Amino acid sequence: MLALSGCASVDTWLRDRVYKPQVLTTQVWQQEVGALGFVSQTLSSGNGQVQLLVTQAQPKPEQPAVLFLHGTYRHVLGNVRKMRPMRDAGFVVYAPDYRGWGASSPGLPDEEGIHADAWTAWQQVRGRHQRWVIYGHSMGGAVAAHLAARVGSSTEVCALVLESTFPSFERVAAQSVGGLGVALTRMSRQRMNTAQAMQAVTVPVRVWHGSADRTVDVSLGRELFDAITAPKAWETWPLDHSNVQDDPSGRYAQRWRELGLRASVVSDQLDFANFPSSGYRAKGELVVGKRAYAI
Repeated sequence: MLALSGCASVDTWLRDRVYKPQVLTTQVWQQEVGALGFVSQTLSSGNGQVQLLVTQAQPKPEQPAVLFLHGTYRHVLGNVRKMRPMRDAGFVVYAPDYRGWGASSPGLPDEEGIHADAWTAWQQVRGRHQRWVIYGHSMGGAVAAHLAARVGSSTEVCALVLESTFPSFERVAAQSVGGLGVALTRMSRQRMNTAQAMQAVTVPVRVWHGSADRTVDVSLGRELFDAITAPKAWETWPLDHSNVQDDPSGRYAQRWRELGLRASVVSDQLDFANFPSSGYRAKGELVVGKRAYAI
């Protein structure tokens, strides 16, 4: 009984230390969403509610879409800068705040609830568009991997993007604080085991990481990439954990334009692995192999 009580205490302590969710009042949420020109929806999930941010008021089914799954700490409004390259590439972005974050139902988050909220959001939006990219940043990558594994083989999901993501909480703890961190993680129910979830993922995967990441070292991103069995591509930028989207070279924005093309062309079998070596022949035209597409 004491051992069980001790594990429960460790689990609560880790949830508080790891997730650290930013919160908003409903009034502030509504004001900021409106100021951005976005819209929001309230979804029922578990014993509470999830706020869903949508970056376009009247999206069309033929537009490609992104399900954006954020990481620890920042709520979705704190991640709007990361959505800009997606929107510029023609994507409609759907971003849920898990319970505990933003103006969603308050409370201390846990892994089971986070996965449940992501699944709720997916079930609500999946029928609105023909083609999807599932995207996760940092811890959101673990959430995205579990969601993609649960979705399984699907023509509607054309890619999974894992940015600044790790193999598991345990591997992050091992690298940052050593054996004590591993022991504490094993006493908790919070695992976020991305590498394990990826064994059931079959859609093409892009793993992106900042080589100067001071939160999740790039070596952990590479370790995750090496564990993936699905078609995959690895790419790094000389940037930190949460600012890869600010890439001054334009390469990051180009990758999203390429994904927008892939999500828009359903009948053409494009070679996903060759996308990083593609280029632009003229403004508004993307060259993939010997073919050119208007973008």
